[in-house]
Amino acid sequence: MAKTVLELKNLTKIYESGDRQVRALDGVSLEIEEGEVFSLLGVNGAGKTTLSSILATLHPMTSGEVLFEGKSIYDDMVGYRKCLGFCPQKQNLDGFLNVVDNLIFAGRYHVMPERDIKERVQDLMRRFCLSKYAMFDVDELSGGNKQKLLIARALIHGPKIVILDEPTVGLD
Repeated sequence: MAKTVLELKNLTKIYESGDRQVRALDGVSLEIEEGEVFSLLGVNGAGKTTLSSILATLHPMTSGEVLFEGKSIYDDMVGYRKCLGFCPQKQNLDGFLNVVDNLIFAGRYHVMPERDIKERVQDLMRRFCLSKYAMFDVDELSGGNKQKLLIARALIHGPKIVILDEPTVGLD
């Protein structure tokens, strides 16, 4: 029997502006099991990015509960974030760093040993066909290569959960 890794219980998100309210999520409940690939499909404004942002702990939910391995993600947010890889919808690569340095920085952010960072960077560069761009500044990359770098960055530390928000934007 597969282990439940992530569980959402009656998740709601309401955005407010003055006297106006928009209910972006309304009672979302689901379970994601270890090894499972789960996708959200929907029209623009359906709440996919809102849900991704809540799961990445970037935005708070209005009500409900998110459990990681049976415990609230807010009980140990640092521990949860160590297990999470997140590729945002909007590219947020560091334009002051080249391709390799963006990945090295991400590895250090996740407190990986330097030897592991070096090995993982080389592996991801090869897997995502970025090796020939290693010393390129981020701004010199095509949109598709920037997107591949974002995905590689989300995977640098071997997370238990990977959230990819619009991961194929700009990819061939």
